[in-house]
Amino acid sequence: MGGNNSRSSEDIDNVSFATGVVTKGNELSILSIEVANTIVKGATLMQSLSKDNVKHLKEVVLPSEGVQFLISEDMDVLLRIAAFDKREELKIFSGEVVRFGNRCKDPQWHSLDHWD
Repeated sequence: MGGNNSRSSEDIDNVSFATGVVTKGNELSILSIEVANTIVKGATLMQSLSKDNVKHLKEVVLPSEGVQFLISEDMDVLLRIAAFDKREELKIFSGEVVRFGNRCKDPQWHSLDHWD
């Protein structure tokens, strides 16, 4: 790498990476990195809810000495905490999806938070 084909840091700073770009003045509303992070967030949430991962949580993580000592020995309490955490992750993920939908040019994706 190097030679005449390399870019300076100044050139790189001027490159915009965006998908479905909606501009407001000089601001890009949705960057491809935001979309990618949301996709990863959704995939990670789905994977964490798989039968194998839930089984591992119940059989290995929650009964572990550290969790029992630091948080609670009551398995019902621990499961409620884990469920609350997953609901919060879903709430954050769905909020991001709604925000992206509201930014789409196609109105069918607007107001996903009012979907029936």
